[in-house]
Amino acid sequence: MSSTPFPGLLSTSQSVVRFHSNPDILAYICEYLSYDQDFDSVEQYELEASRRNLAALALTCRAYLEPALDCRWRALDNLYPLFRILPAFVATPSKTHVLRGTISPEEWARFDWYARRVKRFCYSRDPNRLDIAMHVYFRIAQLRSTPLLPSLRHLYCPWISQSDFLISGVCLFLSPSLQSLEFCKITSIEDKLTGTFLHTLHADGADLESIVLRGEKLTDGTLDLVLPFSNLRTLEIDGMGPAIELAWLQELGRKPKLEELALDFTNSNIEPLTQDIGFPNLKSLMITASIPFTRAFLPHITSTSLETLVAISSQDTASQRTGFITDSVDRWGPCLQSFAIAPLLPLRNLREFRLEGYILNLTDENVVQLAMAWPRITKLLLPYVSGDRTRPTLNSLVNLRDLCPQLKHVRIPIDITDIPSFILPRPPLSPPLFPPSPSSMEVDLNPTISSSSAHTAQSSIVPIPTLTVPLKSNSPLDRQHGLQRLTMATEDDQAHEDRFADARNLVQFARHVDHLFPRIQYITGLHHHDEERWAQLHEFVQAFRMLRVLASGWA
Repeated sequence: MSSTPFPGLLSTSQSVVRFHSNPDILAYICEYLSYDQDFDSVEQYELEASRRNLAALALTCRAYLEPALDCRWRALDNLYPLFRILPAFVATPSKTHVLRGTISPEEWARFDWYARRVKRFCYSRDPNRLDIAMHVYFRIAQLRSTPLLPSLRHLYCPWISQSDFLISGVCLFLSPSLQSLEFCKITSIEDKLTGTFLHTLHADGADLESIVLRGEKLTDGTLDLVLPFSNLRTLEIDGMGPAIELAWLQELGRKPKLEELALDFTNSNIEPLTQDIGFPNLKSLMITASIPFTRAFLPHITSTSLETLVAISSQDTASQRTGFITDSVDRWGPCLQSFAIAPLLPLRNLREFRLEGYILNLTDENVVQLAMAWPRITKLLLPYVSGDRTRPTLNSLVNLRDLCPQLKHVRIPIDITDIPSFILPRPPLSPPLFPPSPSSMEVDLNPTISSSSAHTAQSSIVPIPTLTVPLKSNSPLDRQHGLQRLTMATEDDQAHEDRFADARNLVQFARHVDHLFPRIQYITGLHHHDEERWAQLHEFVQAFRMLRVLASGWA
C-alpha cells in the first residue's frame, strides 16, 4: 500500500530528494548564476557578483557544493584567488604580496581541490589593484612537480609582449589537459618561448584542438611545431606571412580533422598555387591576401562543404571582387552560410555576413535589402562609415528587428543626428462588437487630386518602403527580439558632437534601442570610435531595462 494519500504523487521529501539528485537541474541553476567566460565582454562588477552568488549557493547544501564551485572556479583571469588559499602567501606592510614559508602537503591538497576546477585561464598582466611580487611565480614553479591547473582546457594570453609582464610565467600553465591555445600580440622576442611551449605540450601528451597565434615575426621553425598536433580542428595564423612556406601549407592540408582555418599571407613569399594542397574537411576559411592570390588559392582546396568564407584584401578592384564572388558561389553556393566580402542576395540560408574595409555610403534601403534577402541571418557586420557619408537611420534597426528574428549581433553605422522622440505605442483597440454594414460606409468612387498633390505623391514613391517607428503594438512581429550585441560602426564630426553633447538626445536613442531589443546585453563602438559615447548609450539602455524590471515587479 502506498505511503502517500495519492499513489501517483511523490511525497514532499521524495520530491526534494529527486530534485537535488538530478545533476541536470543543479547544473542549470548554477549556469543561470554564472558569468560569461569571455572576459572581454563582461564587466568586473558582474564577474564579482556572479562569483559571490555561486559561492553562497555552494554553502546552502551539500548537493550544490560541487556544481556551484565548478562554475565559480572554471574561468580565472589571474592567480590571486588561488594564491590566497596558501597560508604562505602574505602581504607585506607595503601591500606587496609575497610567498614566505613552507607549504605543507595538506595545504597543497586544499589548493588542488580548487585548482582542479579551472578550465579556462586568461594570462595577462596583474591588475593595478594587485601587487604580486614576481618571485612568487618562480617560487610556485619551483615547488610544483605537477601541473598547477591540472584540468585546464583553454589558455588565452591577450598580450604576451606587454611591458611589466612575466612572459616566462606562461610556463606555469603547461598541462597535458590543454585543448585550446591563444597567444596574441607576439613579437620576435616571444618566438622561442612560443616554440618551447608548443614543443613541451606535445611532448607531455597534450592533444591541442585549437591554436591561435597573432602577432609578427614568428619563424618557420616555430610554425613547424604546430604540425605534430594530429587532432587539430582550428588554426589561426595572423601576421606571420613571411614564415608561411608551401611545404608547411601542404603538410597542414593533410590534417584530416582541420575544419576552421585563418591564414594571413601578407608579405608571404608563396607564389599563386598551381597544385592541390588538401584540406578535405574544411568548413571555415579566412584568408588575408590579394584577390588574385585568393582566387588562385581556392581551387586547390579539396573541401566540398565550405560553410564560411572570409576574404580580406587591402587592395582590389570591382572586377576582381566580382570574379571572386562568382568563383566562390559557383563552387560552394549550396553550402555557404557565411560570406564576408559583398552582398550575396541569392544565398537565402546565409547565417553570417561581414563586410570589412570598404569606403561606401550605406542607406536604409541597402539595409532592408539585406534583411529581406537573409531572414535567417544571426550575425550581420557592416563596415565603418564616417559621419560625412550617408548612413542608415533608426528605421534600419526597426527593419532588422522585424525581418531578421534570429539576429544576435549587428554592427551598423547608425546616424543619430535626427532621432525622433520615443512614444510608447498604444495598446491595440478592441474590435467592434458589430462590424459596420456596407450600406453605412461612404466611399468616394471619383476622388479628385490636385496637380500639386499628385506631384507630391509621385515624388514620395521609393523603390523599397522604410518602416516607421515605433511599430503598432498589435503587430505579430512586435515580440521580444533576441539581439544580444549592437556595435556602433560610426562616429560624428565635431559639429554633430557639439549638437549631441546634451545627453537627452542619446537618451531618446537609448529608449528606442531598449524598446526594439529588450534582451540586448552589449553596446560598443568599433575600434574605439566614439567609445565614450557608446559606453554612455550602453549605460542608458541598462538603466531603462532596470526600470522595466522594477515596473513589472510593481505591477
